[in-house]
Amino acid sequence: MNKIVSIPKGELMKLLKHSLIAAAFVAATSTSGMAADLKGLSISVDPMYMAVFGDDVHAGDVYTYDYSGASGYYYQYSGNPIIAKPDGKLTLRGEVEYKKGEWGLGVNYWGLSSDGSQIGSITDPVSGDNSYVGIRLGDNSWSSDNQATTINWSTSNKIKVWTSDVYGIKTIMGDQDKTFNLTFGLKFAKLQNQRVDHMSYDDANFNTYTYDWNKKADSDLLIGPMLGIQGHFHWEKQRVIGTVTQSFVYGDVNYQSMTAREYVYESGGGYSYLYDTSHKTTEVIPVTEVKLKWMYDFTPNVSLGLGVFASMWTNAPMAQEADMYYTNAESKKTVIFAGSMGSLEYRF
Repeated sequence: MNKIVSIPKGELMKLLKHSLIAAAFVAATSTSGMAADLKGLSISVDPMYMAVFGDDVHAGDVYTYDYSGASGYYYQYSGNPIIAKPDGKLTLRGEVEYKKGEWGLGVNYWGLSSDGSQIGSITDPVSGDNSYVGIRLGDNSWSSDNQATTINWSTSNKIKVWTSDVYGIKTIMGDQDKTFNLTFGLKFAKLQNQRVDHMSYDDANFNTYTYDWNKKADSDLLIGPMLGIQGHFHWEKQRVIGTVTQSFVYGDVNYQSMTAREYVYESGGGYSYLYDTSHKTTEVIPVTEVKLKWMYDFTPNVSLGLGVFASMWTNAPMAQEADMYYTNAESKKTVIFAGSMGSLEYRF
């Protein structure tokens, strides 16, 4: 079983904050005769490797019970957790800004679609008179103790997000080496999360039992105010650009829960059951974004660089985990989308 390693969101935000402060200090102590905040039209394309933190779902366990003693009252339990975590993915972030004098306009965009899935099968799980093997998903368990001869299972945790800022820029202070800008405008966003779990098994009489759960939390278009600070620091042909923004996006979120059961008998016939429910809520979601880039000006028009980026969604609506009570409860988590990036900038 693969070991899942995650970075606590508190430590991640501290790292980004300290990196920004360090970069600002280095740049502020440098000297140059060049303008820190370049004017005119600039276009940036940033390929990113982005990971998802805070949405690791403990979907269930593959477990073993080993009995001991003549009466079987004493036993040892061991289990391997099933973790559904969205994978890190390559994606793009784009930004266009135009500055003239102390004012400017800008627009940016980034998005991510990721899925963390696992699949498994247990065949002939009976390992002895005093032992049995099973699988748990959500609040549901199946094992050789239920006379299951083959157990098939799968779990999936899908997440999809995109955001776009449309904003104005106003220089509030600076000189030839460093400039600080205020950014203000609107954030547009959409967040979708889906949890899908499947379980099926055949008993000793070759009857088949199938269980499926599909839980969703999908937002409509989210819109809200955005306010931020840009710091531009310049020495010789090098630049450091740091940005921190805070937004509050508002909109409807649709929760959906589907539970299905099907029993097919070897002798023929069977029956199925489907429970499907949904409801809608209105949410206000705080979104904090941090960007830090180091750029090298190869020509007056072309720059290349490296950087980091993070977007933290506080109390974001997420899909409920599988359960056996057919509920459609609301689930909220603080989720961070973060990663490293390259950057290509062209100025007109």
